Amino acid sequence: MQITKASRKEIIGEVAKRSAVGYKTADHMFNKLSEVIEEKLKEGKQINIPYIGTFYFVEKDVQISNLTKQEIPKHKQIKFRFNKDLARWIRVTSRER
Repeated sequence: MQITKASRKEIIGEVAKRSAVGYKTADHMFNKLSEVIEEKLKEGKQINIPYIGTFYFVEKDVQISNLTKQEIPKHKQIKFRFNKDLARWIRVTSRER
């Protein structure tokens, strides 16, 4: 499987085509969805995107930077966990190289 990047324009075009709305409407909805996800993450909320995965936070203890040797205070870090079926598909197809 060759890895390629899907552009924002390509994704919006596909959404527009599959939902029978214009490109401008799909672009507007994409922007609003991105804004809502960003706001909810800034509020510290976990976000589950069905069929894709979940953004969640983990608490990180005090750490020492390998580069600067300075102390990094306790903080939250955002992580992403793929949906089980999607993760399984990624594992299987990545082995087919």
